[in-house]
Amino acid sequence: MASLLCKVTVTGEPSCKSDSGIAGQYEFGVHLKRTVNPSALADAEKSEIACRVLDCFHSRIGIDVLDDFVIAVTLPNGQEITDDDTPGAALVGAVSYYT
Repeated sequence: MASLLCKVTVTGEPSCKSDSGIAGQYEFGVHLKRTVNPSALADAEKSEIACRVLDCFHSRIGIDVLDDFVIAVTLPNGQEITDDDTPGAALVGAVSYYT
């Protein structure tokens, strides 16, 4: 099984005290069902990776006021990817949060 190290970058200014310290970078290991070239991923594959990474991020990092922040997911090659609600490509096996 191949894997990727993706980053989630959170920028913005919190409007409530409980969100202080949220801004920063977070790393996630994405375990794939097959070997891929990150530069040659299809849009559906990128969307699935972004979706699964963001799901893991939000399950681990609580944010009270999401509108205060911009949250971006990047592949190891630095390419920013987004969850565009494309049906899953059945590529991602699991996502792990690295503390």
